[in-house]
Amino acid sequence: MSTSSVLAQFKEPLTNLGFRKRAGAIYTIELDEGVIGWVGLGTSTRYQQPGLVLVSPRVGVRHQGVHKIIADIRGEKFHPYLPPTVSIGLGYVMPDDSYKDWAVSEDPVSHAFVSEAVDAIERYGLSFMREHCGLDRTDSEAERLSANPEYVRPVLKYLLHGPDPALEEIRARASKLGGASDPASQLLREFLSELRRRVLDGTISES
Repeated sequence: MSTSSVLAQFKEPLTNLGFRKRAGAIYTIELDEGVIGWVGLGTSTRYQQPGLVLVSPRVGVRHQGVHKIIADIRGEKFHPYLPPTVSIGLGYVMPDDSYKDWAVSEDPVSHAFVSEAVDAIERYGLSFMREHCGLDRTDSEAERLSANPEYVRPVLKYLLHGPDPALEEIRARASKLGGASDPASQLLREFLSELRRRVLDGTISES
């Protein structure tokens, strides 16, 4: 038994819902032009009996235009599905609003747990994705649900509201950095500076 063989049980039911299998344990689905839904199947085997894998799905949305701008400014190759713009553990969009995982193995008995997890993705995960198709809803939750809001939110402000709110957000983020000189802070400072220049010049492109 391997984790990959356990996760393989999710492929058929998720693709039947319209998801596309990506590298590793990631699936995406087209939601709207330039917007994809995102599922990542997190796993844990620690403290579990042999042959048992705990699967904890994470659901999210990716606004491609946001990440094209970020990649362009950072001089990076655009990745087609990583990272999601916002994401959350599936259990937190379910009625109990708490961490949730499913114990899965290769035993046929556990197929019911795979079906239960996929049903939850269909019922609650897809609902979350559709609710965050719009940039406004995504922006309102990005500080809490984005892995890198310091990059995402200034771009969202620009796309939603134009130059002035974007410049205000850039100033606030730059001020928060203060005199920090660690590599991550330096990279962010450079990004904010270049984003500011492009906002002022009107040279931001989503293509």
